[in-house]
Amino acid sequence: MSQPRHRLQRRFPDVKRQIIECELETCPHCQQPLQPRKPWHMRKTVQTLTGPLFVAGKSKVCDNPACSHPGRHYYASGVLWISLPYSTYGLDVLAWIGWQHEYEHRQLAEIWRELNQRGIVVNERNVGKLYRQFLALLGGLTERKRQRLAAAAQQYGGLIWALDALKPEGHGTLLYVLYEVLSETPVAAIVLDHPTADELAEWLRPYQALPFPVLATLSDGEEAILAAFRVCWPGARPQRCQSHWLGNVAEPVLTVDTQLREQMRQDLGGLPTVPELVNLPVPPILVTPSTEAPPFLPAPRDAQLVEIETQVRQAIRDAVNRASRKPFHWGGLTGYQQLEGIALALHDLPQETETVYLHRLALQVDRVVEKNRALAQDLAETHRWLERIADCLRYPPSAFPAADSLTSPITGDQVRREMEELLAQFHPDLKRQPAQAALYHAWHRLWTTCGTALLPCYDLVGLPPDNLKLEARFEQLRCDQRRISGRQSTQPLRDFGQSQILFDAQSEPELLLQIRQVPQADYQAQRRRLAKAEEPRKNLYRMHRDPVKAARRLVTQHATRRAELASRPVALPP
Repeated sequence: MSQPRHRLQRRFPDVKRQIIECELETCPHCQQPLQPRKPWHMRKTVQTLTGPLFVAGKSKVCDNPACSHPGRHYYASGVLWISLPYSTYGLDVLAWIGWQHEYEHRQLAEIWRELNQRGIVVNERNVGKLYRQFLALLGGLTERKRQRLAAAAQQYGGLIWALDALKPEGHGTLLYVLYEVLSETPVAAIVLDHPTADELAEWLRPYQALPFPVLATLSDGEEAILAAFRVCWPGARPQRCQSHWLGNVAEPVLTVDTQLREQMRQDLGGLPTVPELVNLPVPPILVTPSTEAPPFLPAPRDAQLVEIETQVRQAIRDAVNRASRKPFHWGGLTGYQQLEGIALALHDLPQETETVYLHRLALQVDRVVEKNRALAQDLAETHRWLERIADCLRYPPSAFPAADSLTSPITGDQVRREMEELLAQFHPDLKRQPAQAALYHAWHRLWTTCGTALLPCYDLVGLPPDNLKLEARFEQLRCDQRRISGRQSTQPLRDFGQSQILFDAQSEPELLLQIRQVPQADYQAQRRRLAKAEEPRKNLYRMHRDPVKAARRLVTQHATRRAELASRPVALPP
């Protein structure tokens, strides 16, 4: 017997063999039977999770001289269900690596050790290459996404496109994600550095060409996204995220709220430390005529009292450091209300030796509460009006189950009339009530400019009033990246996030079935796209490792490009 030629055949002499023939029986051009060819068009040993496998593909040829394509070879496409071209690892290995990284949140080093324990011969660097191959397959799931879009268009009569951007921490680029709302499908993603409307529209061109009607578009109100939507789908109704709109209305008020928090912090000043000793009177038996004894003797206080007073002190300090979160959580106002509650509780304390410290804290808290009462009342009234605005919009929908009732449906015209009536009732003192004045101006401006964009969700079935589902997916992507890396920064999302956001398999077998259906052309396109996204990081890595060599490489590329431009004929202006 001849010596095995492939290195993996020499490593695995008892390898299983599988011959795969071309599945076509007749020529697609002349409909004549195809004849099998003797030589193999592909043969290799593939490492799979179930063991090594020698795979050989046999092609067929059309020998009909009257055919329009005589002599054309037709290859066995079934080999692509086992492994990628020029790869000696099975697709099940790629699916396992992707499942472990994206679902189990394991690092590539951990995956490498587990593969070696399972008998897969691979080094740590190649695991990273295989993971990138998996991401390219993940990005090439075009047919599966098209099927989900077709099902949604048939059920609802069209599609609803949502577009939003995620900014990875530690980097200036943005990860833009195109999301179909009705099917809850992330369709595509791209990393761009603050693109213009024309750049976004150019990216959306392939999805504009899909043969599905578009009912509406959903965004957070970014001008570039709105302009790109108008270019690609001019007939679709634009829905603006009500959560972002309410946040924009509350944004100038939060400036006043921040002012309240800073004033309270400044008025409160430093808090005294919790005393751990107490001065007790000296017993008469210890006093002698020959010594002059002090009137008091230090003694340790009760540990539980010290702990309780420490917690009160921490609560007071926390009240002047509360964070804000648009649109409804205002740190200054909630901190003031927290101080009010603490002051009310401290007023009930009796005058005793062990309550001296708490009474000192009560005096400081009372001073802060009284000094900032007018501004806090202004903010509280402003917050009530913001809640009335949200109630008029029936937002959030979970708080208004009656709005979904078929007996009394809410229409966009009804909400518009109610909002205009509510707006006419709001007449604050613009000089003495800064928080309400800020709300008044922002409310008028934003309702006039984009109020109508908040209303399509009441008339279109399935159109949500916000894009928080996409925001939640972004947050989950951030959390997954932090769990994998163990670091706060999500900077790796700038390279891989455009493919990772598309991961939605519910099991490892389902994931393997998905990537097996990816066309080779789509896979190759995604590989080039990932390589282009990683190129800036690789250039910096080369520069950090060997600056001379990296700089010379860039200079050589620059000279090559200049030579190409110089060789082109000069186009004269008309």
